[in-house]
Amino acid sequence: MRVNNVMIKAMRVVVSITFLIMFFALYIPIAYLGPATSDNFGLAWLYEDQLYNWDFSETRVDMNIADWPITIVFYGDATKAKVANALRWRGYLIPGSYMYARINDRDPYYGTDNWFWDSDNGLKKYERISQSTMEIFARACKDPYLNSTWDVFIHIRLYANPDTGYIFSPWLGKYVIASTHLDGLYIGFLRIAEVWSGFSSFAEFRVRIDFDDYRANAIDLYNADWTCRRVGSHYNYHDGYATLIEIS
Repeated sequence: MRVNNVMIKAMRVVVSITFLIMFFALYIPIAYLGPATSDNFGLAWLYEDQLYNWDFSETRVDMNIADWPITIVFYGDATKAKVANALRWRGYLIPGSYMYARINDRDPYYGTDNWFWDSDNGLKKYERISQSTMEIFARACKDPYLNSTWDVFIHIRLYANPDTGYIFSPWLGKYVIASTHLDGLYIGFLRIAEVWSGFSSFAEFRVRIDFDDYRANAIDLYNADWTCRRVGSHYNYHDGYATLIEIS
């Protein structure tokens, strides 16, 4: 059984590498899709630490340049490099554009602040989302444009202390936070383009089932948006609860 699992993972990597080669051969970049905004934006507590519950398109705290919600916490013995390697092994091979997170890794004993910015372009994995799943999004968003089978990238960005590669808490150990979303793809003759982005909780779900040890809906980061509000090409539709994924 273990041999079969290794073979399956190896096949996924081969398929992802093949798609990566095709992607860079055909991809034509389009203009930046535009940031998301949310009424449920602000500081969230993660035990003694603080973080802004969205990432940003620039290194300044402003709801109007919020991009995607924080949806995953990798914990235990997590470092940014270790999590990125684990994702690559699971087929997340395609880089994206850089965004930024604002985090306060407070001293757990003295309560002193340690604010910093971190940046990440993230990793993407190709997947095809069935029409039955997309119909749910189309109904929620009242947008028939989504009502078909879609090729997507699952896009995850990782954030930690740039000096150490992790954030620390006595309750979580070494941990890394992440934002997630889907990028909907137009695949035409000699052209691939990202035409919409969104559905962060579904992307979070797709990431977590690639790992063995996780707790879904473990932490409320108070960044939920059930309205499926569209801002530019962004669909804001997520539940506000982050998944915990243990890294050993």
